[in-house]
This record gives sequence, structure tokens and C-alpha cells, in this order.
Amino acid sequence: DMPRVKKALPNIPSAEIKAVQSGGSLTVDGITLAADDFNVVRFFDALSLEEKSRKFEEATDRDALVLLDTELYEELQQEGVAREVINRVQRLRKKAGLKPVDDIVYYLKITQDSDDALANVFKSQAGFLREKLKQEIFDMSEKTAAAFIEEEQEVNDSKFMLSFVRKN
Repeated sequence: DMPRVKKALPNIPSAEIKAVQSGGSLTVDGITLAADDFNVVRFFDALSLEEKSRKFEEATDRDALVLLDTELYEELQQEGVAREVINRVQRLRKKAGLKPVDDIVYYLKITQDSDDALANVFKSQAGFLREKLKQEIFDMSEKTAAAFIEEEQEVNDSKFMLSFVRKN
């Protein structure tokens, strides 16, 4: 009987199958099936997409299908690098024994940056960095006082000198 049901099932409207899942029964090619006779599996056919270059990961259970777009976008990558810079600032603050209320100024100088990747992040993510750090990061050439802590940091393949100066 299974081959007959398997052959006839694609012709059954999905509304009827949904009704069976709610506790009814369904007759397929003369064979009556109950809800526990069905195992509905949802899937995503990536090959059916018009835009084949998009990448998706899928996960499913009996009730839902979740698609995650796994394509890497330039803006998201830059935000990720900006978050790494914020992490380096926070680590250096901790190393210096600073408290959140300590008033200091951040300075940096890019020392190694292939393809200007880090410089582009500082330009495109300036607002994000300012919002998260609650202040600007200034270029080292603008520093007017001696730093009380200074350390080279590395993010991906780029390096920068990070320097903290106390505000007067």
C-alpha cells in the first residue's frame, strides 16, 4: 500500500494534509490514513532560488522552517571588526585599572593595515564606535599629553597602537 500512497500524495492539497495533522483522517487512493500515519517534513530547496549565489542554512521541526542567510556582507564584516576594536579598548582599560567613570581620551595609530581594511572600518563605522565607546577615537598625531598606557593591538591582519591620555 505504501507505493500507492506515495504516488498519490503529491496530488493531495496541503490544506487537507494540515487538516489531518489536527486530528482528522484522509483517504489517499482508497487507503484511509490518520494523523499518526503522517510525518510532515519541511525543507528548503536552495536550488529553486532564482539567485543561486545566495547561501542559506536551514533548520526545521514539525511546525516551522527557519532560514538563515549566511552570506557575508561587507557592512557586517566591518561592524565585526569595529566590535573587535571596542573589545581591545575595553581590555586595555581593564589592564590600566580604569573605572567606567574615569575620564580619558583614546588615541590610535594604524601600524599595519593590508588593503586599508582597518582604516576603512574606522571611516565607515565611526558613528558605531563613537556610540559604543561614548567618545571619539583620535589620531595619535593629535595627542598633546603623555600617555599613561600604550599598547599595540591586533585585529585580523591589521595592527594599531592604542594610547590612553587622562583628561585635564
